[in-house]
Amino acid sequence: MVLCLGVLGFSASKTSREVVKKVDTVPGFEKLIWQMSKEEVLDKIGEPKFDFDNMLIYENLEFIGLSAKVYFDFIDGELYQWRGEAETTSSDNFDLLRMYKKKYPKGTTWGNGEMYHFMNSQRENDMSIYFYMDTKPAKVKFRYTSP
Repeated sequence: MVLCLGVLGFSASKTSREVVKKVDTVPGFEKLIWQMSKEEVLDKIGEPKFDFDNMLIYENLEFIGLSAKVYFDFIDGELYQWRGEAETTSSDNFDLLRMYKKKYPKGTTWGNGEMYHFMNSQRENDMSIYFYMDTKPAKVKFRYTSP
């Protein structure tokens, strides 16, 4: 009987940790959790191109099929935001914009054909994406901020 209670207690505890971990997971970088220290991020992703006091900069990290330059920003030693940028094509940008609008229908979009901005704060963290259509090559910039 005591063994069963121990197993149930462990299972419930493990499940609640997994739920918290999933909510705190950094979008696009599931190995990372918001509020991690720089050392923990380094341990999970490896050495960056540049290591500053409040920022790590990586080149060529994969995010949604793009090779992105990614900036991880820290406040008081804790991960609170990541920003990224990648070269694309105008048609890829329109496809990405449609994908985000479908996935997050409460998000807001505005633009003029040369640049579009998609923003969604209806999720567990703020997300802002800029699609630059008129540059050669076209570009996309991402910003995800912790809850």
